[in-house]
Order: sequence, then C-alpha cells, then structure tokens
Amino acid sequence: MEYMNDKIIKTRNGPIHFNPSQLNPYTQGIHTEETSTNKQSLTECMVFDYSKEMLLEQAQANPGKPLTIRGVFQRAGVKNQNGRVYTKEVLEREAIKYMENFIKPRRSLGELDHPDSSVVSLKNTSHLVTELAWNGDDLVGVIEILPTPNGSILKELLLSGVSVGISSRGMGTVKKNNQTNEDIVQDDFELIAFDLVSNPSVMDAGFQLAENRQPMNESVIPLITPEIENKLVVDSYNELLQNAISWVDRHPSYRQS
Repeated sequence: MEYMNDKIIKTRNGPIHFNPSQLNPYTQGIHTEETSTNKQSLTECMVFDYSKEMLLEQAQANPGKPLTIRGVFQRAGVKNQNGRVYTKEVLEREAIKYMENFIKPRRSLGELDHPDSSVVSLKNTSHLVTELAWNGDDLVGVIEILPTPNGSILKELLLSGVSVGISSRGMGTVKKNNQTNEDIVQDDFELIAFDLVSNPSVMDAGFQLAENRQPMNESVIPLITPEIENKLVVDSYNELLQNAISWVDRHPSYRQS
C-alpha cells in the first residue's frame, strides 16, 4: 500500500507508516518550529488604547489582584498593514482550539515584544489570556498581567501611560488575491500565542481595561520611551539602595568605623 508523505519507522514488529502532517501540535501539547515546508511565521499586531486613570484605580482598589485589560485581539476580513487578510472561518476555528487547549488549562501565555521562535518561552512570559469571545468580526479577549519580570515591566509601562500593541503569533501559508492585492491566510493557519509588542500593524483597533471600554485609537507609540527607560533605571537603583541600607541597619557589625 502506498502512503503519500509518510515516513517509515522500523520496529521489532515490522515497519510503521507515520504521516507527520497528521500530528496536531495543539491537541498533542507539542509546539513545532515549522509544521509544513511551505508554512511561514505570521504575526499580526494592533494598537490598543486604555485609561491610565482606570488602571491606577484598579491597582489601588485591589493591590493583591492581577491587573487585567480587555480589547480586540484580531479582526476577520480586514486587510492589515502587512497586507494579509484572515477569514472569520479560520479565526473562529483557531479561537475554539486556543480556548480548549490553552485558556482552559491556563497555558495561554504570551511574551513581551516579538519573540524569535514559534515556541512560547516561559522565562519571557508577561501575561496570560483568560477570555476570548466574538463581537461581530472582532475577536475580543482579556489579558491578565503576571507577576513575572516581564509582567512587572508591562505593568509599569501601562501605569505610565505607554501604548503597546497586541500581536497574534502563528504559522501558515498565504495566497495572493491579484484583484484586491491582498494575501489571504489559508486554512492551514495555526494560532500559537498572543504577545504584547511595540509596533502595531492593524489600524483602527483598540484595547482597554477590562472594566472600561474606550474609543479605539490607531496611533502608534514606541513601547519604551527614553523617559520611561530612565524612570525604570532610577526606580531600580533607588530600590537597591534602600535594600542595601536596610541590610546594613540590620547588621551593625558590618558598619565601617
């Protein structure tokens, strides 16, 4: 019997035909760098707007609870600044898979800024996607900011009023529509993660606090401005200095005469 694209694995009981294209990295809990020789990495970003004042109120009212933000993650049927269009059928299918295989078991992690791999790196995570739902052609979700090093950076950036973008990360192929000059993302697309980045590519999309819906904003602002970077450095230095002073106060024998 002929098996197209099959690999043959030799065992004691005879050869086994194995088709690697049938292995779904999501249902099997495996991420692959490239699931097809024709697939490419596809990342799409959109800017979001939020209320700094509402975020501060959330932090002050519930200091022990993680901060959450809500907004549009992806938009179906719209050409983005990368020239690509995602059909609603493809996004609906991937959203269902993502909810079942990642959100429910709390594996829906995302990184801060664009990663170099299709595998989510635990050490670089900053947030967790907790909800996905459709509002017309908009795929809307909620992000919980984690108390990780990158999550702490993200929290301080948001509290400082810095604008960031939400980026979908996936693998798939595209097909050119010559009449509309659009690249249509094909049915083999597989969603990997949602990251927070500095360079949104989809116009007219917004992201807000989970408790506050704000008008959408299509302006693009750098993720870390020189002022914010200086503030983070100064704050870190002051914290280290205070910790050193406290330690010396607790160990007077180490004081220099």
